[in-house]
Amino acid sequence: MDPTLSNQFFSFKNGLELVISVLAIAHGLFLILKSKRDNLLVLSSVFFILLGLHFLLLNLKNFFNFETLFVLILILSAYGPILYLMTCEVLGLRYNFKNKVKRLVLINSLSLAIYLFINLENKVVLWNLYILIFIVITLFKLNKDKVITRSPLVSTWLKQLVLIFGLINIMYLGVYILRNGSVASYLSAKIPFTFLFLILLINSFRFFFKTPNLLVKKSYLKTHEDKVLFEEIANSINQLMENEQLFLDSELSLNDLANKLNQNKRLVSDVINRNFGLSFHRYVNELRLKKAVRIMEEDKANRKLIKEIMYNSGFNNKVSFNNAFKKKYNLTPSKFRYSLHDGSKKTNMHL
Repeated sequence: MDPTLSNQFFSFKNGLELVISVLAIAHGLFLILKSKRDNLLVLSSVFFILLGLHFLLLNLKNFFNFETLFVLILILSAYGPILYLMTCEVLGLRYNFKNKVKRLVLINSLSLAIYLFINLENKVVLWNLYILIFIVITLFKLNKDKVITRSPLVSTWLKQLVLIFGLINIMYLGVYILRNGSVASYLSAKIPFTFLFLILLINSFRFFFKTPNLLVKKSYLKTHEDKVLFEEIANSINQLMENEQLFLDSELSLNDLANKLNQNKRLVSDVINRNFGLSFHRYVNELRLKKAVRIMEEDKANRKLIKEIMYNSGFNNKVSFNNAFKKKYNLTPSKFRYSLHDGSKKTNMHL
């Protein structure tokens, strides 16, 4: 390859990467201004700022020839956990944010310690593989779980972000492997790597231009339409429980109910919380307790075994059956049944 042409390519590439770096940092700062302590916005802003700093350091190394490997590894170590936490926020998974962060920091600290003490030539390759593992986990969760707590587009935005970032990491491996090869082979990997970074930014800008509140948490019951939707879902839940008696299935989960209603899990959970004042688990147990009491009332001769009543009302565990009764009636199922029939007989005798 002609030396003059290769120098022009390098100048163009370095200039483009510097512009992209500044844009990525600016995008991150823009998200911080909008964050209002929202975990997803904070995580997204940190991701883009780190991405901008990453490319900025790579270019400064080219211009000033100073060692940045350890700082780059620190940045590389943060990408995977941040994308994973972003996924948890998008899917509305209920988890303790601080505890999750502590665990991921511990994993990263151990990984960094291993990285620093092992004596391998291609440490960067190992670290990119580490990021790719997080990317695979993130994509798996995004495809598996359909729960959306924000704009419907946010899942698509995150999937595309993760996919493009995954491709960037694969190209980065190519750049690293070919760094000591010919100029032509190096540029064949480096230029697509740079353009993928540009595509990632443009794609993210496109989503935010179309939907300014893309990452903002969806707040239900703000409009009349939302209230009507909640009432419709609540009525559908009542009908399913009355007609099909879904609560008798001891394995019934929130996800099963959401699929039956063709709604997302978080929305169904919010409807149950707001309309019935209960969590999904307590709501289902209330229906099972009512069924158990009805069976006991009809079984005036006390012929049914407590275990039989337990299974016929949807419970599959004696401990949870007893605990539910104690919590609701301050009595075990056996004592409750005794109070229903034997207690009423004694009252009749006195009359």
